[in-house]
Amino acid sequence: MVEYEVTINVQEEIFDAYMIWLKDHIKEMLTIEGFSDAKYYNVDVANEKIVCVRYFVESKELLQKYLDETSKKMRKSYKNEFENKFSISRRILNEGDI
Repeated sequence: MVEYEVTINVQEEIFDAYMIWLKDHIKEMLTIEGFSDAKYYNVDVANEKIVCVRYFVESKELLQKYLDETSKKMRKSYKNEFENKFSISRRILNEGDI
């Protein structure tokens, strides 16, 4: 299992509309091969609207397939009204042994 984390800093003026769109986007992401679950978190940072979405992907190979074949399409699927009003960072979390 691999976690694919997407952190989004959203301007306050579009936050409510963005969250409505994001919830549908997460559902769409979960139809992609290997994506088995997702959780989102509101991040507490003063004067900022930040959301962190963690997708649970069955394997590194299926995540790489998504990144190679589908991610560009999914990253461009937001509404035009959101253009230049959010920023995103992404990271891949691999489970380690203690």
